Amino acid sequence: MKNNLQILTRGILLLLFSVVLSTAAQAYVYIVGPSTICTNNTATYTTSYDQCSYQIQWVAYRNGSAIASSYGSYFSFNPGSSTTSITVVMNAYSYGGGSCYNSYDSRNVSVVNGQTPGTPSVITVSHVSGYLFDLSTSSSNASSYQWSVSNATIQGSSTGSTIRVLSTSGCTFNFQARGKNTACGTTYSSWRTGSHTITAAGAPMYVTGQMYIPRGSSNYEYKAMYAPSDPGIYSWSLSDPGGALSIYSTGGSNAYVSHNGGSYPVLQEAYVQAKRSNRCGSSPWVQMLVRYGGPNSFMRVGEPTIIEDDALGIYPNPIKQGGILSMNFQKDNAPKQIVIMDTSGKMVMQLEVEDANLEINTSEFTKGMYLVKSISGDQEEVSITKFVIE
Repeated sequence: MKNNLQILTRGILLLLFSVVLSTAAQAYVYIVGPSTICTNNTATYTTSYDQCSYQIQWVAYRNGSAIASSYGSYFSFNPGSSTTSITVVMNAYSYGGGSCYNSYDSRNVSVVNGQTPGTPSVITVSHVSGYLFDLSTSSSNASSYQWSVSNATIQGSSTGSTIRVLSTSGCTFNFQARGKNTACGTTYSSWRTGSHTITAAGAPMYVTGQMYIPRGSSNYEYKAMYAPSDPGIYSWSLSDPGGALSIYSTGGSNAYVSHNGGSYPVLQEAYVQAKRSNRCGSSPWVQMLVRYGGPNSFMRVGEPTIIEDDALGIYPNPIKQGGILSMNFQKDNAPKQIVIMDTSGKMVMQLEVEDANLEINTSEFTKGMYLVKSISGDQEEVSITKFVIE
């Protein structure tokens, strides 16, 4: 009876020992540590343990090549400045024998840029329209930017490498920017500063409208053409020694001229003038010559002398729409004025000639045939020339 009890007791103990060993064998040794690390910062990894004893081997790989390795319960290494991801590998070699087995684990680790941003490049200013401007810069290692402006307000986002600002007062606004990196704690670069001065408004290219104003007529429209996109409002004036004309404008790019109805036996000359102004100054005046009075309703007195067709050196002719049309005159016989009309006789453009060479951008012209009237000399010599826009 006693022997049977001893045999039973030994069997129970062996069974319990087997359960303990079996439980220990099911445990798993794995890596404990971050999945994201910062460049040039020390990263540390450790392991979990079961009931067995192990020798722990560590290796860190970048692109298949080992960059660090060691033995022990902890593993520390510096990833350097590269942001290429790293694989951390752990091998656990059991000392216990029996049911304690070797273990293996690996972890892919992202490396993010933890460097302080570099000082931003010189800030460039681009005019958008009106008092709107874009400011642009760049900074190495920056994930975003911090901006500050004075005499202006930031429109929309204030954290990008390019921002839009609205100048709010004065003719100069100031700004500064610095790079920001939040990948591994917030770091800033030094500031880059700058300023921008708003120039006076640019002048329109020319004024166009009716060249001869009949007696008693009213509200002939004149337009200022091709003004720059800089901020500016229009001002109009009339230079009329004869005193028969009046001008009306609402401050926009057009104005209206009227004749008072009086009789003027001699042909009169006047100038319709336009300029643009902003809070930082005004452009020069741009003017157009107009005429009224005389013995008939024409722009000139008496019959003109007609010079042969194609007296102007127009090239190319025909010309593709949007091309630059060149007119070349003889220096000693250059006209005072060029008038371009469509085939119905409607004036399209009037230009004062100040040089022997004249260039005209045809991007605003429609396709078709045009007549060029050049007026020169005291006798009002007129040349009629044709060109075609395809």
